[in-house]
Amino acid sequence: MRLCVINLKAVALAMCVFPGIASAQLIACNVKSNGSGFVSPTIAFDLDAEAKTALVYDSVIHFVYQKPIAARVKQKSNGEWQFTWNLTVPANPADAKIRYRAVLDLKKNKVQLSGSIRHATNKVGGTGNCLINKDCQLKIS
Repeated sequence: MRLCVINLKAVALAMCVFPGIASAQLIACNVKSNGSGFVSPTIAFDLDAEAKTALVYDSVIHFVYQKPIAARVKQKSNGEWQFTWNLTVPANPADAKIRYRAVLDLKKNKVQLSGSIRHATNKVGGTGNCLINKDCQLKIS
């Protein structure tokens, strides 16, 4: 298994390794935020399409958990993959509870990220390009 390194900008990350999954694909995306915050410039997905399981990791997740987290994943009828996960980000005067949704088009190597913050009217999101590596173990530095 190859080792793929991703540098998550603006965050000093501890060494972290996704567990190796036999049929996993590592998808690393650079995301341009729509300017509303809570969007990392780089996000990584570890997708096991057969098992329909995934891990997701970015600088916001690192801030909260310091490790990748599980995401719900499903393949849409058009072949795109949809990932969803929830985060509670410590903030003042109250924590920000965010529900994220990422749609990956693996044919075009594109991602569309959106999120809604509980009890807030603003939305978070962005779009970007992705690199896909099959049979790859992720090491984030």
